[in-house]
Amino acid sequence: MLEQFNSIIKKLGTVREASGPFIDPPSGYVRPFEYVLEQKHFFKRLLGFGGDTNLSLQMTELINQQLINAYLINHQQITSADIPVKHQYLFAYLSSAYVGTMQFWIQRDFDLSPAEMAILFSQISRLGSAHITIPV
Repeated sequence: MLEQFNSIIKKLGTVREASGPFIDPPSGYVRPFEYVLEQKHFFKRLLGFGGDTNLSLQMTELINQQLINAYLINHQQITSADIPVKHQYLFAYLSSAYVGTMQFWIQRDFDLSPAEMAILFSQISRLGSAHITIPV
């Protein structure tokens, strides 16, 4: 399951032309949410209430590593040891926020579509929570 998830998240953190949040999210950003929804019984059991914290830590690490890899592709003159510390904190924050948001979505029984989740996460991560206006 984790190997499949890892292959799906390869598009996360890749450079996009627009710097704002998604209006129409690329499939590479929607696909991780689609995968979790497709495998909802597995993920509900392990990431829902009373689930396995080890799985969430492993998923967080996979996403963190993907963000680092995407950064290194865009900054080919440096190695992973040379990534600025503040960027490392940003990657750690984003990866744990991504998994935490996904866990909350699972606990809410997938009440938003995968596309809505990708849009919401892009709004939160690109604008910050203080700038989010969510229609009721």
